[in-house]
Amino acid sequence: MMDMRHCGNRCVRCEQGTAVVGKWLSNSCLVSVMAIDCKALIASLLISLLLFQLVEADHQLVTDARKGTSPPKKIDCGGACAARCRLSSRPHLCKRACGTCCARCNCVPPGTAGNQEMCPCYASLTTHGGKRKCP
Repeated sequence: MMDMRHCGNRCVRCEQGTAVVGKWLSNSCLVSVMAIDCKALIASLLISLLLFQLVEADHQLVTDARKGTSPPKKIDCGGACAARCRLSSRPHLCKRACGTCCARCNCVPPGTAGNQEMCPCYASLTTHGGKRKCP
């Protein structure tokens, strides 16, 4: 005959003849209750570790974001292009093209001509005809 006996905070169905010892059942009921509790304990530990990892990863991302990964400073395109185009035969056209390139690349090569290897983005911009866009 089966009956219900109090086992901690839960009731467990046990076979007749099993004795209650304190709050725990003896014999096979104790083993099955402990097996259930061990599985629950392991599952809760794994879930706790997973949550801890998620919180740590999020904290690491926030910390890295605050460490000075600021965007690069914008240069003064007007001043840089004025210096670049000061010897040009067509200064207004030169400054307009240079300003467009500077706005896209945030870089203007030093000097009045050449040195485009100093700003790879600036050197790579071309017109529809395939000619270099930037002076």
